[in-house]
Amino acid sequence: MDRKVQRYIRENDMLKKGDKLVLGVSGGADSVCLFMLLKDLQEEYGLSLYVVHVNHGIRTDAAKDADYVRKLCEAYEVPFYLFEEDIPRQSREWGMSEEETGRKIRYRCFWQVAQKTGADKIATAHHLGDQAETVLFHLIRGTDLSGMAGIRPVTEWEDETKPTAEAEGKKIVIRPLLCVTKDEIMEYLKKQNISWQEDITNQDIVYMRNKLRNQILPQLFEINERAVEHIAQFAQCAREQQAFFDKTVQRYLAEYVMEYGREKDDQEHGKDGRKTAFYQKNKAAAYMTNRELLLSQDPLLSKAVIYEMLIGVCGNRQNLTKKHVAAVYGLLNGQSGQKIDLPYETEAKISYENLIIRKCSKVDNEPVFYKQRIAIGKDMSISLPDGRVLVVKLVKKENVSEKEWENLRNKAVNQKNNYTKLFDCDTIKDTLYARKPEKEDYFIINEAGNRKKLSRYFIDCKIPEEVRRESIVVAMDHEVLWLVCGRRCENHKIKDSTKQILVISYEGENNGESY
Repeated sequence: MDRKVQRYIRENDMLKKGDKLVLGVSGGADSVCLFMLLKDLQEEYGLSLYVVHVNHGIRTDAAKDADYVRKLCEAYEVPFYLFEEDIPRQSREWGMSEEETGRKIRYRCFWQVAQKTGADKIATAHHLGDQAETVLFHLIRGTDLSGMAGIRPVTEWEDETKPTAEAEGKKIVIRPLLCVTKDEIMEYLKKQNISWQEDITNQDIVYMRNKLRNQILPQLFEINERAVEHIAQFAQCAREQQAFFDKTVQRYLAEYVMEYGREKDDQEHGKDGRKTAFYQKNKAAAYMTNRELLLSQDPLLSKAVIYEMLIGVCGNRQNLTKKHVAAVYGLLNGQSGQKIDLPYETEAKISYENLIIRKCSKVDNEPVFYKQRIAIGKDMSISLPDGRVLVVKLVKKENVSEKEWENLRNKAVNQKNNYTKLFDCDTIKDTLYARKPEKEDYFIINEAGNRKKLSRYFIDCKIPEEVRRESIVVAMDHEVLWLVCGRRCENHKIKDSTKQILVISYEGENNGESY
């Protein structure tokens, strides 16, 4: 069995050289087996092990378990940390079951020791039987594909109770025994002549998991002796399918969901979409996507995208249900202006051809005043309200080679990039500003010099009010040269007679001088 576990550890990349691990050891067979297996791997990986034992305050004889684990740690020279909690009292205060309260408290204790020792990983003794119980538990209570995926071999976890200011960040939780059955664990301990403690509460069918373990699973074994393995295999398939689906959803978010009208850059989206700036950068932002395009997708994908947009705005999954997602999905066929209220002072709104999910407390207010002077002739980076920058450079013909100048002119003529624009600086006779739109702003829309009010352009293009308020323009008095990330004017174009080219780019966060 030890080779099987070692292979599983390698396959799931659970351990690195020099890892510091916090082990939850109750004294039962599973956790003792985990302790012994990781102890065997300690020298190979250079591991630092720290054992945590939690007395839940439920059994009068629980002190025996703590004494056993303490002696086990002393025998193998592993640091031991004991926590004594009152789970029954805490469960009443939190209004949740003792099972769920115990789980939260245990992980909080793991967390505290990890913070104290500098460990970045927590190891728990979940096995195939626990996997089967979890899948059945989720199925009985009601779940989707992600719930059927059961327990993951490796997950990220952060302290939900936040007991101290230091408990920030995330830890990796690994489950090396998730590939073996309870019978394999028992056989391993017996062969090694290793004792363990029996917890009589494991037989108490008042607890839902015990009922599954002691009543339901034995009946499934009667039908098929490999029932637990088959349920675990199903969970693995569910994880793989869920991972594929999540990637599809994240691609859609990256390509078609915009923040205040700004399309999310690929750089902001990591391999795991749930850890990207889309969810962490601005919890009070508004997100927008084309409703016709969203409606044209399979409803399963559309609803998943809506759910992720909701999380992105709300910054929390709690209290967001399928009813909220269904309500937003139904809104896609509504008229412009229709909206519905959602949790966390959030609303979904139809604006022209777009669905907008926004934080009312922020976007309903007038935008903060913003106006920055562009000093032509000096390379500079101008900080924008969204955390990005405008990078401004002046290129003079006399300072570059003929080939470089020609390449720049060709780029200006053929360039279709909405993030960089080039202008004939010789024709710019007044001070330039990067600022919010103003009522009198206008575009020069053709070479004849005809004008169009910026407000009319917004209306004609069906640009939502939220996007208009967050837009930035580069303007000379009220003449708009560029609606950043959008249209530019039709004058100030590069000509044969041009001697100076002004290059303005919308780029990532500012790391240099700001004006």
